[in-house]
Amino acid sequence: MVGQGDACLPVQSLVPNCHLHSYMQRASSCARLARGWGVLLSLFAVAGTATGATTSETPLVCLGEAGKFAILSKAALSGTAAHITGDVGSQAAITFAPMFPGDATSMFWTSTQITGRMYAASYAAPTPAMLAVAITDMDAAYADAAQRPVLLSRTNIMPGGVSFNNFTAGVYKWDSYLTFAGSHFNIVGGQNDIFIFQIASYVTIAASMKAQLVSDGTGRGVPQASNIFWQVGGYLVLGASAHLEGTFLVTGYVTFGASSTLNGRVLSVGAATISANVIVAPSPPPPGSPPCVQQCTSSRAQSIPDNPPPPPSPPPSSPPSPP
Repeated sequence: MVGQGDACLPVQSLVPNCHLHSYMQRASSCARLARGWGVLLSLFAVAGTATGATTSETPLVCLGEAGKFAILSKAALSGTAAHITGDVGSQAAITFAPMFPGDATSMFWTSTQITGRMYAASYAAPTPAMLAVAITDMDAAYADAAQRPVLLSRTNIMPGGVSFNNFTAGVYKWDSYLTFAGSHFNIVGGQNDIFIFQIASYVTIAASMKAQLVSDGTGRGVPQASNIFWQVGGYLVLGASAHLEGTFLVTGYVTFGASSTLNGRVLSVGAATISANVIVAPSPPPPGSPPCVQQCTSSRAQSIPDNPPPPPSPPPSSPPSPP
C-alpha cells in the first residue's frame, strides 16, 4: 500500500514508478520489474502470440490514497440499511442516513451504517485536497489495470456470459460486456497471486451468484481480495444476494441488489447506490505479494488526523451541502 509522502523512482517508460519502503528497495525492485517486463514482452513479440503474460508474477495494481476507502466515487453516494467496514469518500454528495459530524472540525462525518468515516469534497480542509489525490490515484489505477498485457488464450473466455469457470492467476480480458450467471465461479490460486479482469463494457452479476476463493492445492493459502482487480469500462450491477471479491474500478454507475455483498472496494466514476448490503474493505496484500507498478501523483494530500484539534466555532447541525 502506498504510504503518505512516498517517493517515486523513475526506471524506464515501461515501469514508470514504484512505491516501495526504502530507496534501495525501490532501486533494486524497480530495476528487476523493468527487466522482467522487458523480457516478457520481447518473448511475446518473437513468438507472435498475444500481448502479455499470465503468471503469478503479475505486478500488483497500486491504489495509492484510493486504497484507504471501501467506497470512493467522483459522483454521489447513497445508502440504506447498509453495513460498510471502511471509509467512504465522494467528490459530490454522500447520503447514509442517519449522519453525524465526526467531530468539531467538520473534516469528516460518521453514520450508523459505516464502521469508518465519510469524506466529501464540501467538508473542511484538508478533506478536499485528500479526496482530489485519492481520485487521481483511482484514475491511475484504472489506467494501469486496463493496459496490462493479456494472452490470447485468456481473451474473451465465454464471451458475453460466464456460467462457471476456474480463473487462475494472471490477466483476463473481454472486449465487450460480461454477465456472470449461475451459482458460482472460482478464483483459484495462492495468497500472493494477482488477478486482473479487464472488461471493456458493463458487468452484471446474476442474483445469488457467488465468487469463491479457492486454494490451488500447493499449500500457499487461498487468493486474497486485496490482490484481485476488476477494471470495468461501463456500469456494474450486482443482483440480489450475489457476492463478489476484489477491488472494482468502474467508469459507470454501481448498483448493489438487496443483500448482495462485497469483500473488496468500489472505486467508481459514476454514482453508487447501496441497499441493505455488506461491504468490507480487504486487508492489505499479504507479505510476499508482487510489488506494484504505477504512476505517482505529483503531490500527496495531508492525511486527516485521528484526533484533529477543534475549531473555535461549534459543529454544524446538518451535513454540509455539496458544492
